[in-house]
Amino acid sequence: MATSAPVAANPSKVAVATPAADNSDFENREMRDFFRLTGTDKPTIEQVTAHTDLVVEDLEKEHAALAAAVRTAFVPVTYTIKIVPQ
Repeated sequence: MATSAPVAANPSKVAVATPAADNSDFENREMRDFFRLTGTDKPTIEQVTAHTDLVVEDLEKEHAALAAAVRTAFVPVTYTIKIVPQ
């Protein structure tokens, strides 16, 4: 039985992991912290809508930059796997 050599970390996967994690952290923080309307027990739909519109406008630029970093991190595969009979 042949043993396989340890597989090195895929550089493409590693390159995408950090920007993807940054984007995920931002989106979690966005939902947890920014969209919650504080100081009002029962906000009206008008208050919620106005607050959401302001938050979306402010955060869309930051999210766009993070999403662009994720897209940029994806690169085409530059290696070929060759299978030969033994």
